[in-house]
Amino acid sequence: MTSSSAYQDRYTFAPPSKQPPKPVQWYTLPPLFIHQIDAYRMIQRRAADLGARGRIGCHTFRATGITAYLEAGGTLENAQAMAAHESPRTTKLYDRTGDEITLDEVERITI
Repeated sequence: MTSSSAYQDRYTFAPPSKQPPKPVQWYTLPPLFIHQIDAYRMIQRRAADLGARGRIGCHTFRATGITAYLEAGGTLENAQAMAAHESPRTTKLYDRTGDEITLDEVERITI
């Protein structure tokens, strides 16, 4: 039997050209449950493969997804619903759209 992390790796992180074909009756597959430590290890392997440094975890992807959605013109309310947050304040914590510093902002510094 295939471990849950190997199953998830095969279907989630394979390049589109190398992904196995989806079964015709995909809904007959048993539900996939990944333990928290397995998900963390999977993310760490992918980060190491990419040469990424720093702390990367599940919430890194959550923040990236919410930020990308909002940058593409999505609304905070819809991002909140997709993230299953009770409060828009929680969703706003994951919003990184304001983290980019422009040259104009740097040039405001006078010495």
